[in-house]
This record gives sequence, structure tokens and C-alpha cells, in this order.
Amino acid sequence: MSMRKNILALSLFEAAKTLKEQAETVSNEGVPVDDETGEAITLDHILERFNTIRSGKSFQDPEVYGKLTTLFKSMSSDDKLKLNQQLRNIGAVVQNQIPVEMAPETSTPAPSPAPSPAPPSTPAPSPAPPSPPSAPAA
Repeated sequence: MSMRKNILALSLFEAAKTLKEQAETVSNEGVPVDDETGEAITLDHILERFNTIRSGKSFQDPEVYGKLTTLFKSMSSDDKLKLNQQLRNIGAVVQNQIPVEMAPETSTPAPSPAPSPAPPSTPAPSPAPPSPPSAPAA
């Protein structure tokens, strides 16, 4: 192959590679990407993560507990709140309940007004004992 053909082939290869990268970037806009694998995060990706957790050691294992404690302490308060809410929603799903985020807003019971305090209860007066029969008047 001549030098000119090699340069042309290499240029076409590089152009195709650039176009492919641009197409992936455009199609993945707004889609979160796993920083480990570079793949788009999908439901299947998340389910794989859950299965990894389920098949792992117990959270009561001292080593696992210690590492989770370290991880938890390193999280920001905002991240802890988000994690807690998402775990609550996931727990609701696997227990066949409706997650908070999916519950219809109209079905949320409105807070009922506080009941008015009941009047203090006083024991009912006991009935008066019957009066003894009076003697006939003479």
C-alpha cells in the first residue's frame, strides 16, 4: 500500500472513531454514567448492584460493619438523607408497598385538626339513699 493510501486509511479511521464518540456523547446526554465502567446507568445495572449486595457478607460481620461505619461517617448530611430516602423507597417496593415518591398526592390523608380537649370528667354523683319511711302522724 502506498503512503498516500495509508494516510487516507488512518484519517478515515480517526474520523470514524471521532464520529462514534460524538454520537455516544449526544445519545448519553442527561443519562448518568458509571464512573467505574463508563457505561450508562440503567435499571439492570442497579439490579446487578443489589444482587452483589445480597450475595455478600452479612452487615453484622465486624469487617463489613467497620467499613460501612467509615463510609457512613465520610458522607455529607445531604447524601445521608438521600440514601435514607432511597433505601426507604426500595424497601417499600420489595415489600410490595407504595414508595413515598410514587404515592398519589391526593391519597395522602390531610392532617386532621387536633381534637378539642374533652371537658374534665367528674364522677357522676351517686344517687341519694332512700329516706326511711316516716312514721304515721297521730
